[in-house]
Order: sequence, then structure tokens, then C-alpha cells
Amino acid sequence: MSIFNRKKLSQVREELLDEYYQIDGNKATFSLNFKTLDDIVDETFIGHKSLILEQDFEEKLKEYIALLPKKYELTININIEDTQGHSVDEIKSMFQNNRKLNKFKRLQSNSKKTGIAIAMTIIGSLFFLFYALGVNYNWWPILVEFLDIACWVFYWEAVTIVFIDVLGENSKTKILQKRTKQINITNNKIE
Repeated sequence: MSIFNRKKLSQVREELLDEYYQIDGNKATFSLNFKTLDDIVDETFIGHKSLILEQDFEEKLKEYIALLPKKYELTININIEDTQGHSVDEIKSMFQNNRKLNKFKRLQSNSKKTGIAIAMTIIGSLFFLFYALGVNYNWWPILVEFLDIACWVFYWEAVTIVFIDVLGENSKTKILQKRTKQINITNNKIE
């Protein structure tokens, strides 16, 4: 692709993004409107002091953010017409608590995945040891081939878990959190 085409593509992208996001230099703002607080919280979980955001809401938020190039710092305006007895400050606190909870869940999940990757590496190494023994002692060729394949499958899966699941998700989440400079919560009537 020539430089001219890249510049043209970039220009078209910026014009298109300007249709959906309020863009000012390297800052982008988008707004979300909800009729009730129940539209964004998980109604099945009743927290002692705080509510949990609906998984679909978080995924939508990530999708909206992912549409923007990384150069933009984000401001998200969330308007909830009926806060169902919660103050705007309580809802802001809920967002902060959910961010902390998601970080904790991610760290816990990463710990489990790292343990699985280590176990898979050990199993792969055992298969490799048996493969080496099989080659040295002229075991059945089909058994040696099976051990070779099994070894590399376990290594491959361990590497995939570490580099894609753990490191990949961590970097995506950190980038999204770094880019999101401000989340504003309002309680205005939707027209």
C-alpha cells in the first residue's frame, strides 16, 4: 500500500470517526444513554454495598473504545435517566469498585492460567524425555512419533496460554484503562 493510500485511508477513518465520536485533537468523547440503572447492572447479583456491572455492558464499552485508534484519550459520558434511588456519586463509586473487582478477577484468572501453563510445560517435558528414550532405545516408530507430537502440543498450548491469554489480555485491559481518562455519570432526562 502506498503512502498516499495510507494517508487517504487515515483521513477517511478520521472523517468517519467524527460522525460517531466528539473528537478534539487527541481526545475523543462518546456518550451512552440508559433509561434505568438496571440496564447496565447484573440484576441477578445483589451486592452487600455495591452492584456489579452487566458483562454485556462491559463488552459493549470495549467495542466502542476499540473502534478508536490508540492515539486518542477517552472521555465517556454515561447518562442514566432513572438511577433507581442511587445517587450519581454512588454510581461513580460502583464503577470504580467494578474496575477493582475486574482487576482482581483478571489477576486471579491469570494466576490459574499460569499454573496450567507450567503444568503443561512439565507434561510436555515428560513426553520429550520419553521421546528421547524412545529414539535412543529404538521403540516402535509410531510410539516415538506420538511422543514427539504430544510433546510439542503441550509446549504449544503452554505458550499460547501465556502469550495470548495472559499477556495479551493484560495488555489490552491496561491500554483501555490508560486511555480512559474520565468517566462522567449524569442523571438527565432522555428526550
